[in-house]
Amino acid sequence: MLRIGEAAKQFSISNRTLRYWEETGILKSARSENGYRFYDGENAARIGQIALVESLIGRIREAKDLKQVFICLEAHDGALAAESAASQILLSERVLSMPEENLKNVRIVKLPAMTVASYRAESASPERDCSEVFNPFVLENHLHKRDGFRFLGFNNPSPSQDSPVYGYEMWVTVPEGFDVPEPLVKKHFGGGLYASVSTHMNEIGERWGLLHNWVESSGKYEVDFSFQWLEECCMDFETFISDSVPDSEKQLDLLEPVKLK
Repeated sequence: MLRIGEAAKQFSISNRTLRYWEETGILKSARSENGYRFYDGENAARIGQIALVESLIGRIREAKDLKQVFICLEAHDGALAAESAASQILLSERVLSMPEENLKNVRIVKLPAMTVASYRAESASPERDCSEVFNPFVLENHLHKRDGFRFLGFNNPSPSQDSPVYGYEMWVTVPEGFDVPEPLVKKHFGGGLYASVSTHMNEIGERWGLLHNWVESSGKYEVDFSFQWLEECCMDFETFISDSVPDSEKQLDLLEPVKLK
């Protein structure tokens, strides 16, 4: 049996990607008494198969001409023939999305200063652990119905190859005089300049990569590491947190802090 964090580390895949593959039916996992996801031998092997296909797609993207593309395909022909139907479906989906390598809809936005209630969890599944505390707090206090409502999150700290454990922190805007109960804390965010692009939960990793590439190649902006990278819910909050809504329908804005060069 392989824990989700161990699988992510072994195959260099994010926890979110693994959860999306489960949602689409490509993978199945079991849960232990403490809530951790585990993959049996069959599903662990399937992760490896999908990762092989992902690697091939990367090599095709790096090819300079069609001749190099065919060389890549021929080199992997035997391995691809043995792949499962799920892997072949994934390959088809990703090949169709390959032209979207350069973002054309990046917005430069100025976030205002905000007072927020904050909560952070650190585990192999911190987004879920954080949500179990934070979402009821938002709903019980009707914060999602207040004027100026904003709901944001970010890795804190980010995942690493050395450990399946990482952190995630969530923020929700609150009135200045609002009494924030423990274990949540009140914070003040000073605002800042951000490059932003929209995404869905199921493609968040890839879109972060494309946004960062856009900033890195920009002749006008560069990353401002003095501010926090953010993910913001940009749809109805109750729909966003609903377990019945698939990740492919949950909308987010990705926000990377920038400054003029």
